Amino acid sequence: MSQKASHPLPGDPSLAPLEDRTEYFKEISKANPVPEEATRAFIANRFQMLASDPALSDAQKKAAHESLAMKLGKAAVTDQPVPGGVGYGMFYTSAFKSAYNLGTKLQFDYICPATAGGNVNTWLYLTATNRASRGVEALVCYYAQNQMSFMAFDWAQPGDKHWQLNIPYANLQDYFVTVVIGGVRYPGIAVENVTAQVQTGTWRNTVSLFNINRQGYDLVYSYDYAATETEQKTGWVGSWGPIVETFQDSYKGTSLMGVFITELAGQDSSGTWGKLGLLSADEATVREDDKGFSLDFIDPQSSWAVKS
Repeated sequence: MSQKASHPLPGDPSLAPLEDRTEYFKEISKANPVPEEATRAFIANRFQMLASDPALSDAQKKAAHESLAMKLGKAAVTDQPVPGGVGYGMFYTSAFKSAYNLGTKLQFDYICPATAGGNVNTWLYLTATNRASRGVEALVCYYAQNQMSFMAFDWAQPGDKHWQLNIPYANLQDYFVTVVIGGVRYPGIAVENVTAQVQTGTWRNTVSLFNINRQGYDLVYSYDYAATETEQKTGWVGSWGPIVETFQDSYKGTSLMGVFITELAGQDSSGTWGKLGLLSADEATVREDDKGFSLDFIDPQSSWAVKS
């Protein structure tokens, strides 16, 4: 059924100007380093997601595996058994994944309760990419029954520097919006995730969150690096839109979580941004790995929530 509501979008002239808070959140993240076991599980699950991707041939999986191992420098973790996968979510079609030139932009709201609830006893993520192979995963992280945190895994960062944000729940209170769907109110966080060329040969990854007190977006992460358009559009990384990423064989009793109003836009070869559009069935397909989640509501591809 259709869900009608609105959310704040960057660029709206009625919003306060963007505020740079990257240094503030860098210090918070330094004080909250990501545990090594979380990193190992995260990387291993990427290989698991790749190996079980139904849209890829064996030859494509092999090539993507080699590329992923080179990018991460963590090939050894592929030998670890991981009960991970995708509880529910969207994967971009191959045509849509590369349907931009000099930039790609993802905007949406995470529907994210304070804790995951149910039988969650390891990690559970709400995550997404903006299509760029060297972009950022800006994600909501749950661990067991701890309060959630907001994290960023930057695929463009070198070596062991991919984790760049880890913001605890206590530091996110200015960023919880209320998502109203069918008269029911849900806690959410409004996110903008952008990868774009800022000058020839130099690209920038940025993540911004909507600040409810300022009524404007705060820049919470930014990174400039050398890349080409071909590098950004090639490879398996960047192929998933919003998904629930799982680390257990089955889930039961979890709280409602998902995404609301998923919109994307691309920048053309002249540097002009196209109009934001809702993610559609022509641009993404559903993946569900039978982990116990069921849909509670859906606007096809762009707005959905699940619980177990």
